[in-house]
Amino acid sequence: MMNTVVCETSGFTLARADASPERSYRAFLAAIAARDIAQLVGHSTQQFNASLREMMRMDDFDVMFGLWCDSYSENIHVYGCAQRGDTADLTLSMRVDGRIHFVRVTMLAERGRWKVARERFRVSVRSR
Repeated sequence: MMNTVVCETSGFTLARADASPERSYRAFLAAIAARDIAQLVGHSTQQFNASLREMMRMDDFDVMFGLWCDSYSENIHVYGCAQRGDTADLTLSMRVDGRIHFVRVTMLAERGRWKVARERFRVSVRSR
């Protein structure tokens, strides 16, 4: 379950009132859980999708994509969001295989929607 936090902003608002970086990231995670590539592409920037297209060229794409999807936790906690213009950084933690991973997700506003541009895993610690 992902908690929603209010993004600290600095003067940039998207046209859609319901749009937020957190909600968009939640939709990105739902696409991963459903293994829905079309939805995943819709919630990611063009640069992020270039990496996905590269993976799609692999002979064992189905296996690799499944492993990538399985690496995401259902236990995600967003505890920070900072928005500057058309960029937002989410700070979150997720528990995977007995370890807690701290992640920074960069979201970009692209065509009026927040999209995942990059995920950076910062620290991993063993949980009890």
